[in-house]
Amino acid sequence: TSAGELNVIDFENSLVCCAAMDVCWAFATWCYGSKDEQKRFIEGYLAEAGFPCDTEHVDAFFIDTQIFYLTIPGGIASNTIPRKEGPFRKGSPGVRKLCAEVASN
Repeated sequence: TSAGELNVIDFENSLVCCAAMDVCWAFATWCYGSKDEQKRFIEGYLAEAGFPCDTEHVDAFFIDTQIFYLTIPGGIASNTIPRKEGPFRKGSPGVRKLCAEVASN
């Protein structure tokens, strides 16, 4: 700035992803709730967006959010990635094995 201050913007989460990933992130960070509450949210989300919101579509969307949850920081699949520091710095051999088994089926 003209006052010699440094302003920084963190763009890490400033993108639009597919809806299931965005909703998964919202559930994981601030929209805590039971499975039923999350499904009610999804039903309303789909309805407002003009998509079918019957049980089949709500359940499919919910499953997608759960799949994305596996990969977010702290999710089980994120533990396959070796870290420089912290409790998962070497990754999780058990989780890597599980992911490899699932991927090979």
